[in-house]
Amino acid sequence: GATRSARTEANPGFDERVSRVAPMGRPVEAEEVAQTILFLLSDLASGVTGQDIAVDCGATAQSPLARAGGAK
Repeated sequence: GATRSARTEANPGFDERVSRVAPMGRPVEAEEVAQTILFLLSDLASGVTGQDIAVDCGATAQSPLARAGGAK
């Protein structure tokens, strides 16, 4: 997903553009990506295999491709 970073902070209008496509109305924070990785590395995720996990504030959930099963 669109992740807020130093590079995107230098991009005027980034948050506004992302808020139009992400159902949560904001870009992903780097910490949210890191937390997902930590979860996957933990024993709590021992049963998770072969999954694509989108950390994108819901953007792919509303995509026409995602609804059709074609988004990756």
